[in-house]
This record gives sequence, C-alpha cells and structure tokens, in this order.
Amino acid sequence: PNESDVARFEREMRFAAMMDHPNIVTVYTTGTYADVPFMVMEYLRGHDLEKEPADADAERIAGMGQSICGALGYAHRKGVLHRDIKPGNLFLCENGQVKITDFGVARAVGGATLTTAGVLVGTFAYLPPERWRGDPPTFSNDIWAAGCVLYRLTSGRLPRVLPSAADYAAAAMREDPIPHLRDITDAPAWLTGPVMAMLAPDPADRPAAADCARLLAGTQSLARSRGTLRARGRALVSRLESGEARPGPVTGAAGAGSLTTVAARPT
Repeated sequence: PNESDVARFEREMRFAAMMDHPNIVTVYTTGTYADVPFMVMEYLRGHDLEKEPADADAERIAGMGQSICGALGYAHRKGVLHRDIKPGNLFLCENGQVKITDFGVARAVGGATLTTAGVLVGTFAYLPPERWRGDPPTFSNDIWAAGCVLYRLTSGRLPRVLPSAADYAAAAMREDPIPHLRDITDAPAWLTGPVMAMLAPDPADRPAAADCARLLAGTQSLARSRGTLRARGRALVSRLESGEARPGPVTGAAGAGSLTTVAARPT
C-alpha cells in the first residue's frame, strides 16, 4: 500500500477504535503485522443502504434515521466529523439495526487534515452546499449528508443529481432549491419535516445530530399513536356494523370537535 492508503487506514483505526455505540461498527483490536497495519472488526450480516430501495414505510425510515443521527451525535460529542455519510457507508443488519462504517476520511474538528488545501473530501451528491462554497468542515455537514440518505430512502431519488463537480458547485453558488419531499412523495409531514430541516441551505439552521434523533424518535411515536387510533377506529366501526355496539349521546360543544360515545349493546 502507498503512504496515502496507510495514512487513511491508520486514521480509520484511530477514530473507529474511539467509538463505543450500538449504531457504529465495533473495532475489537488494531495492530501491525509484518509492518502492515490491521484491525479486527465485528462481522456484520446484511447489506449497505446502497442496496435498499425507496420504502413506503415512513416509520421504518424514521427509525433508521434515528439510529444514524444518534450515532452521529455520539461521534460529534467526541469531536469526530465523519465527512462521508452515504448509503454505502451505512450498513443495515439482518436484525434491522443500522451501523455507520468507514471512518477513513473522518477528522477531529480543529485537527489536522490529510487532504490538500482546496480539495473536497466526500461523495459529491452528499456534500452540503457550504462545502462547495469553500467553507471549513463542520458537524452540520454530516447532518446534510444524513438528510440526503433519508431523502433518497423516502423518495427513491437524491436531492440533487448532477453530471459533474462543476455542476454541483454552480448549484451551490446559485443556491438552487431542493424539491420538497411533500411535493414529490406521499410521505407524511411528520417525516418530511425533519428530513427537510436536515437539508436546510444554511448550516446554522440545521438541527444538531442529537436533535435530529429526537425529532425522528418523535415522528415514530406519532406514527404509532396514529396507527393505534386508526386500529381502534376500525375496530369500533366493525363493532357498530356487527351490532355489538350502538351509538350513544353526543357530548361536547357542537362544531368544536364533538365526541360520540358508544355504549355496548346489553346481552
């Protein structure tokens, strides 16, 4: 391996070994054998999110997003910026758990970088506009990239798909808007809202990773609550149609969300 490969591998060993989180791949040990560095990682069964199709299950997407953002929040608290969050670096295990992998281009915020000045690190389609404008890397860069992943899982497309680096840079300079998920999908607002917040053009407007995880956890709770209410509603309609229940008197102010009580038919 050349010096660049060794430096990248040693960087990944250093940062990955710092992590102890259920949604970050575990590194058991690192070392050198015959002057070649190595690391021993946990064995994962499943596939990366690059192979995951767009999903109509909004609650499942929110769950994956919560896991990703929770892991990013943990890394950010340790001062580590991943810099290459994308589907290929997110592994979906057979048990449904999502794990972040590949810290090869990660960096400690404020630390030294292996790249030449002016050279972008990351995957074009997942780089935030401020990086194309030459701003220094910040934790909000990872939030944008994670938002791109969730956008793709929700809609089957990326926020921007352009032919070249020059086109991505030009779109960032022009501040081209990203199509809102509500305009291109049937996904519920409780999911599209947090995802679009992660894709705010101004990095200062993006929630921190821990806040994103909380937002997405809240959407899951809301989805479950609505699912329970829908199930109860269907059960009630079924009981009414079968004659097991009968309408009771209307309570509440008319026109202000009146409620109908249902009494069981005496046997």
